[in-house]
Amino acid sequence: MELKRKRIYGLAATTLMAMAVGLLLPSLGCAGKQDGADVMASVNGRKITRTEVQKYYDNTTADSPQKPSLEQADTLRLNILRELVDNEILMQRAEKLGLLATDEEVNTKLAEIKAPYTQEEFDNRLKGRQLTLDDFKRDLRRSLTIDKVLNKEVTSKINISDDDITNYYNQDAGIPGTDSVQETRVYTDAYAPEFGRTSGGVVAFALRSGTNALHGTLYEYFQNRNL
Repeated sequence: MELKRKRIYGLAATTLMAMAVGLLLPSLGCAGKQDGADVMASVNGRKITRTEVQKYYDNTTADSPQKPSLEQADTLRLNILRELVDNEILMQRAEKLGLLATDEEVNTKLAEIKAPYTQEEFDNRLKGRQLTLDDFKRDLRRSLTIDKVLNKEVTSKINISDDDITNYYNQDAGIPGTDSVQETRVYTDAYAPEFGRTSGGVVAFALRSGTNALHGTLYEYFQNRNL
């Protein structure tokens, strides 16, 4: 039931993002020639550079067993750019609400993450990800801040009972029945453009084609007590 609840929270978070985009839309746009070749997008004057996108790209693909194809690489970079734009929108919203993560919160979270490792092991992990400590702390601050915004603007305003969740899934579970599925595909990265703003995995179903003939499936459970 908790998984279902999180899914509904995710829908509400998406709604918040759409509202935030609407508020900042006049200040959101792709970079023009006047911004320089390194700028890929601008959100209310805050520039997102090609160098920044490439750094996250290198971080994401650091553990990949094989190099992405040219098309996959372009798609991944676009997804990273989209996520950076979304995050910047939420960061600017957090600043207006006075919800930016404090140095104390960042250092506390950093100490929690470093706890299982020695200093040398932690430094090597950062180096393997091509990150500096300042890069890591900046990402931590961003993550903590976005969590605070979503908790204030979304989670705290949602009151969902178990009955509400059950009714929702009874009306529209969003997942087709087993008999109607012909093919299932699971995407973990480098999503095609049709999947839009996706930060986690994607499961795609291909349904079986229909027919005019009456058909069905029969199951039998048999237990031989003589064996």
